[in-house]
Amino acid sequence: NVALRLTEFGATVEEVDPGFSQAEAYRPLRVLWNAGCAQIMRGIPEENHKDVDAGLRRCAAIGERLSAVDMTQALSDRAALYETMRRFHERHDLLLTPTMPVTAIEAGVEVPRDGSFGDEWFNWSPYTWPFNVTGQPAASVPIGFASDGLPIGLQVVGPLQREDLVLRAARGIELLSDFPMLDAPRSPL
Repeated sequence: NVALRLTEFGATVEEVDPGFSQAEAYRPLRVLWNAGCAQIMRGIPEENHKDVDAGLRRCAAIGERLSAVDMTQALSDRAALYETMRRFHERHDLLLTPTMPVTAIEAGVEVPRDGSFGDEWFNWSPYTWPFNVTGQPAASVPIGFASDGLPIGLQVVGPLQREDLVLRAARGIELLSDFPMLDAPRSPL
């Protein structure tokens, strides 16, 4: 386990809950994401809408139906998440999570075809998008391969505006993993 190997360098590694549920992060994400998609579509000439990804068009259609009350609630929910993560990072320098719950899915589809994660991409990427909502810096570091031969990653999440910490930790994890880096120097930063 790469995370536990960080203790070799003096890190304290413990299993913790960041303090919010998927549902708490999902509520503002859905509203803000769909509103953003609607804004993007407004910038595309109507005659080109047919050329836009169908998923983006679906999200934009939802975004067009949102109210000011929906947006205000989403912003309030996001502020609560900011505060939760601010408090978390008072106690913990970094949060490590899997990057994804599954290995890579087939190109050209939004979700695994087996139906195990429903029909929206949010469902099969639960570890990454909460930090799109909070705006925290995060990096995915390849750390090895799953039994199906596809790569797996470890996500490193840091406090707001601490990209330096995330990048240093990501480089350290990269050096500890057995993942083959193409022509990458194997010396610490």
